[in-house]
Amino acid sequence: MEIQTVLYIYSFPSYLGEQPRVKIGKTSGNVDVDPTELALQRIKAQVKTSHPEEPQLLGAVTVPGDWIEGHIHAQLKDQGYHISEAPGAEWFRFPSQKLLQDFLDRLYRAVIVDDFSELGGGRSDIQGDSFDSIISAFGVRKLDGNAFKSQVELIKIIDQELSFLYPGFPQWLDRTMNNSSSIFNVAYRDGRGASHFRQNSQLSS
Repeated sequence: MEIQTVLYIYSFPSYLGEQPRVKIGKTSGNVDVDPTELALQRIKAQVKTSHPEEPQLLGAVTVPGDWIEGHIHAQLKDQGYHISEAPGAEWFRFPSQKLLQDFLDRLYRAVIVDDFSELGGGRSDIQGDSFDSIISAFGVRKLDGNAFKSQVELIKIIDQELSFLYPGFPQWLDRTMNNSSSIFNVAYRDGRGASHFRQNSQLSS
């Protein structure tokens, strides 16, 4: 049986105020099981009846190995986010809702482009054309979500252009690419994805 490692982030409603507190942990299970389901099973086993509120899952993604959790924990500790008085080493307090959302965006962005090297900071590896180049683009192809996932450079450009405008965009894009009804119209120039897409499914943002 092939096993996947899942990184999850959860909290409780009363913890998600101006300085949200979240738990970041990992679990594992059959690769055929949805990461969200594996995360919920793990959280349920942890919480049981020890907390009066229902836990709220903020994110669950498949990662390439256990090292991702340690890498993230170390970086957040270096930033002063670790809650030392909390039991265990997995609870963190973010200074603002925006910084928590930025962290979730970086995590889902890493999943989308299959590159976890940038979890600790801003991206510096994105190169290529901007959205302005659509003016001279040609050769539009229709791609489903699975085919679109292979357009790594194009995905990086889209992420660069839209993530700062729409908080949560990496999560939305990951969800959209995994939806069987999604169709992306991709404009090409010089034989490769240039800079523009349109998503035809009726997914909510």
